[in-house]
Amino acid sequence: MTTIVPVRTRAQRKLFHRVTDRIYHDDPLWIPYVEADIEHILSEKNPLVQAGGRFERWLALQDNEPVGRIAAFIHPKRPGIGGIGFWETINDPAINHQLFLTAENWLRQQGAVRVEAPINFGDRGSYWGLRIEGTTPPTFQENYQPPYYRPLIESEGYTELFRQFTYHISKKTFNADRLLRVGKALIQRGHPFQYRPLSFDDVERFARAAAVIYNEGWQHLEGFAPISPAQTRALLEQIRPILIPDLIWFAFDDDRPVGMIVMIPDFNLYLKKIGGRLRWWNKWLLPLLFRTYTPSRLKGLVFGVVPDYHNRGVDVMLVYHFYHAIMRYPKILDAELAWIGNFNPRMQRFMENIHSTVAKVHATYQKVFEPAK
Repeated sequence: MTTIVPVRTRAQRKLFHRVTDRIYHDDPLWIPYVEADIEHILSEKNPLVQAGGRFERWLALQDNEPVGRIAAFIHPKRPGIGGIGFWETINDPAINHQLFLTAENWLRQQGAVRVEAPINFGDRGSYWGLRIEGTTPPTFQENYQPPYYRPLIESEGYTELFRQFTYHISKKTFNADRLLRVGKALIQRGHPFQYRPLSFDDVERFARAAAVIYNEGWQHLEGFAPISPAQTRALLEQIRPILIPDLIWFAFDDDRPVGMIVMIPDFNLYLKKIGGRLRWWNKWLLPLLFRTYTPSRLKGLVFGVVPDYHNRGVDVMLVYHFYHAIMRYPKILDAELAWIGNFNPRMQRFMENIHSTVAKVHATYQKVFEPAK
């Protein structure tokens, strides 16, 4: 018999994370999520909760063993739209139905009329979408699911809302000649904008710039929620130990931020070095790894230009400066840049022009609730 229980106790929180052990124990590509990261998202410490957001999560237990989990949340700036995420289940449609029914009933009680899944209770750059294509390991904070998840979610009445493409960029195949030719031509014509790598000596300026660029560049997206300079500053400080500042570039028009490319070492490769799961007894290894080990792969957090500066060479010059910077790191062989949606054909063409290829596809699903009878 399967029971669905809300997660309340410390023991239940541990079982919430143990679900993935059962599902992925023999999957060679799987790299466990950082439990502390998810616990922060699903806690009162999450700034979205402090701003009025709400969440709940549940476990599916079978003979007191965890066989599934799910979380539901209401974003404080997206009234009427619920979210479902951190969903994991064994391949059992009945158990999956119980999980979704429980989460959806809670969302209805919170006033939701539509739900998106599987998504994060936070920014779109992490834990977002259902992986429907791809044969490479997940990067840090990237959703990874087995193939049977797709028919399970679609059997619950969910349909695709949009797709997010992850592009693979390799040093071997990167179209550097064309990029360098175009970049040099722009400089010779007096390209008017300035480009600066991240510096923690002036972190407040770059935190403000990141917030401005994100808010202007992504505000057209349905369900957009703005971020503050304080949030971007907190994120930079959180990931500071693994950052390589000169692989993060910003574009300015005098004092106005107009574009950015943010690439970081893939933290999952650090996790793989210490056996996957991050535990208290191996945390001491991380500072040593950060100082002595440069991962071969980068993860792209964001790449974008504010709309007023499209078609003015800003995207080309950001990659131009990034290219020269990455040449100083021979151990870095490739990068993955995620979150290029099928609603952004311009960026898709740009990625194809520099000879990058689609490595993974994630889909964001939605379901519109029928009116209560």
